[in-house]
Amino acid sequence: MGSDEATYELSVGGTASSFVYLNPSVITLGESKSELVYLYVAPAEKVSTGKYSVSVSARLEDSTILDSQTVD
Repeated sequence: MGSDEATYELSVGGTASSFVYLNPSVITLGESKSELVYLYVAPAEKVSTGKYSVSVSARLEDSTILDSQTVD
């Protein structure tokens, strides 16, 4: 939740990035507002059993990464 309106771009990386999706991947938040973002994990049958990780990053438009979290 921010103090000003801002548009954030969300992205995924890591070994699970080929089967993890964000919806939506771009959000605009008004002052003191929040929004729910879904992280879908949908590996195909051909994906080998094992340990995978995905990092979800958020950044303001045309800026560097503000925050990133990794899930194994």
